[in-house]
Amino acid sequence: MNTHVFKCIFCSSKGPFNTEEHVIPESLGNDSLICKCICDTCQNYFGKEIENYVLSKTPFAFWKVWYGIKSKKGKFPSIDLSQPKKEKGRIPQTSAYHDQNIGFSYHEDNTISVDINDGNLINEIIEGRKSAFNFVISPKSIEQIGRFLGKMAIELIALNKYENAMTSKYDGIRIYARRGIFKSLWPIMNGKLKNRIDLYEKINEEFEESVIYKYKIFEYGDCTYFIFDIGMERWGINLTNQFPDPATIHIFDQDECINANWIWYHDREWRKETI
Repeated sequence: MNTHVFKCIFCSSKGPFNTEEHVIPESLGNDSLICKCICDTCQNYFGKEIENYVLSKTPFAFWKVWYGIKSKKGKFPSIDLSQPKKEKGRIPQTSAYHDQNIGFSYHEDNTISVDINDGNLINEIIEGRKSAFNFVISPKSIEQIGRFLGKMAIELIALNKYENAMTSKYDGIRIYARRGIFKSLWPIMNGKLKNRIDLYEKINEEFEESVIYKYKIFEYGDCTYFIFDIGMERWGINLTNQFPDPATIHIFDQDECINANWIWYHDREWRKETI
């Protein structure tokens, strides 16, 4: 395909198209889904501004460590899930209920360590006063995860048929993914998978396939939805309606998932200025 006759599926520019975009990040195990209709500017933006955050400060980062996916330089993954000590930007990314100074590291012997850089927290655990960690999904995390899901979905649609990805019904999520929030957060869905996605899935008696994620784009009513499963979690987003009927949450449960919920903050809960 000569990508130069196409417009970028996110900004409609005519290029240049000198880089290849991994639809699902390499650090989540993708080495084959490549989209070539994203301009260099958008590709660089998504890597720096969206994927870097999602794969270091959200639950997606944990699953990257859980599966021990090495970096391009061959290093095992490690993350620090601490939130900033002070707010940065206009979208809140800190919470008083979020446990700080906690990270996870994958090691060569296939073990994972919990890295705690807080003496008081360690004492609470030793003394039995704390038995679980609290990681809060902040407005910033919701925005970034929503943009991440929207980006992957548009690219997957383009892989199947470029013209479909460019239809106007996806303009809302396209702009949200590329430009970010204008006024309101785009709700995302999260649920628990009944069975963890294993690193190796048996294809037949002789072959196994490396799998740590699964995805699906489907129609329900007059809307299009995107589901992305990883580890023990299901994430989802409505691609064509920013504010779907809350009752549609049942379509995400299906046979593999339970306890699906929409995650969202109302404008007045996070915006600093009066609306």
